[in-house]
Amino acid sequence: VQSAYIHVPFCRQRCRYCDFPIAVVSSAGSHTNAVNQYLDALVEEVQRGGAGGFAASTELHPAPLTTIYFGGGTPSLLPTAGFERILEALHLRFGVAEGAEITVELDPGTFDPEKVRELVTLGVNRASVGVQSLDDMTLQRCGRGHGAQEAVRAIEAALANGISNVSADLLSGVPSQTEGQLRDDLRAVVGLGVTHVSVYDLQFEPGTAFERRYPEPGKAGRPTADAAAELYVATHGELAASGFEHYEISSFARHPVTCVGPSPFRSRHNMGYWLRTPYAAFGNGAASFVAGVRAMRPRKVAAYLAWVARGGPAEGLQEVDASPRDDPRGALIEALLLGLRTSDGVQLRAADGRDAEDAGRCLEAAARALRPWVETGHAEASLQDSDGGPSTLLRARLVPPEGFLVSDAILSDALAAILDLP
Repeated sequence: VQSAYIHVPFCRQRCRYCDFPIAVVSSAGSHTNAVNQYLDALVEEVQRGGAGGFAASTELHPAPLTTIYFGGGTPSLLPTAGFERILEALHLRFGVAEGAEITVELDPGTFDPEKVRELVTLGVNRASVGVQSLDDMTLQRCGRGHGAQEAVRAIEAALANGISNVSADLLSGVPSQTEGQLRDDLRAVVGLGVTHVSVYDLQFEPGTAFERRYPEPGKAGRPTADAAAELYVATHGELAASGFEHYEISSFARHPVTCVGPSPFRSRHNMGYWLRTPYAAFGNGAASFVAGVRAMRPRKVAAYLAWVARGGPAEGLQEVDASPRDDPRGALIEALLLGLRTSDGVQLRAADGRDAEDAGRCLEAAARALRPWVETGHAEASLQDSDGGPSTLLRARLVPPEGFLVSDAILSDALAAILDLP
């Protein structure tokens, strides 16, 4: 394990589209006891490491961490001393490699330049700023706690105080949002000097205020699927024209003209997710991936605190998927589905041994399912045959933006083809 995700659940309010495991506080300072209680539990979980809290019969083998990601919630509400405690615990339990990517999510209006400088002193070298939009009406519609100018100042504060690698999060498909507004947002954040942009197609999750307010696409300003697709293509075109690499379905990294190969501003932490690299996770609702098993901690803060107090037993975890070490087909399917999210795609090989023949059949089935998409220009795929045996190597990728746009359909076809095998 060389990556760690830290969940900080505290938020000033719940945004109208949010279904994440959060805890609403007016500010971290006004809820000092609750924040400290959570920090105590989180640090205790880090210190215990793999003593049972990752998966049944799984030991966590520590290695120096190469990426650390503080997500939420609103991590920037956490006092600097809280970050210091967590990072110290990670250093002691795992070690942190020189040059490790350490990312903190920052929300506009929840930090100042001094806070940025303090985080830099602790080793933070990447920020993800929750802009969402630079249109005040859109921000109000989303229930955000900041205005457009606060978002601009947040990016400027991060860049001017020691964090040169700054990502901006934006939303696409917000009710009544126009293509012109989205293009203006993209041009503005690029002009501010960000190195990375994540643009998320808004999902109207069950139980959220947005889902209740806008239950049907095409009504009350909620975009239709076709309208959302047009926004996606516009996003790709705008950022590609500005020199950004579309390296994952929702992610764009600035690609310097002198750079050969992938952009150095890709999120190293998130690339680990898509490549199925094992990672630790700490905090309520956080999901770890160790030894082929992805397991989630209790979502509610109170339940998480009680779970840690019981010693963080494996039986308190929820297995998010079933692709453990003894299910090679499940692991292959997951590698295919995650890898095709990236512009690099996948190179999947049928391993030697008793499972090689089945893996070869799976790769052949996936290649057949991808063939129609290759013919329409949405995907690229090639299959390398072994001498007299099953096919051994599948190389495949989706072509952005067209392939990414219909990725659900492509991945569904590939999955169905594999699951139909005996």
